[in-house]
Amino acid sequence: MPKSERGVTEMSVVTDRLVTAADCAQCKECCFFESYTLADTPSVSDDTAVRASMLIPEVRFTEPYGKRLFLMLPTDDPEIFVCPMLDHSKGCLLGADKPFECRLFPFALMQRDGVRMITLSPSCPCISEQSREHMKRTAADLLPDVLAEADRRPELVRPYEAGYTVMCTEQLFTEG
Repeated sequence: MPKSERGVTEMSVVTDRLVTAADCAQCKECCFFESYTLADTPSVSDDTAVRASMLIPEVRFTEPYGKRLFLMLPTDDPEIFVCPMLDHSKGCLLGADKPFECRLFPFALMQRDGVRMITLSPSCPCISEQSREHMKRTAADLLPDVLAEADRRPELVRPYEAGYTVMCTEQLFTEG
């Protein structure tokens, strides 16, 4: 793994303080996408694309707006799509090599009024047992690595969406 991605890979260990690998593998909520919107699908780095192609040679990508994304697969429900890297019995085939947004989940990197922030997804059922303060501390711990990755890959930053709870902002990092 390239040196530039090591810190971000380590962040999955921090995120494990909120959601265990076993909970993720059982839930898989974040691997499904309602009414397929490209904004919600993870951006795929060059290294992740190579790894995914080695695991599933027929995996396909789409590149709208200069951002490489997995081409999600249809399900029996025409409104629901699923990540091609999901093995329904094992979880994500990519493991620690999964895309940035997947490693960051249940957090999301967003921006509002020019300020980047770590937000909490309203769709993760595995975090209901966590205290808000614990989640905010975890987000603050992640912030330096998340912002460094966003500086390298600006396409990872999504516009703020209503319903996401702001956990911390880059102002915390620059002031701290």
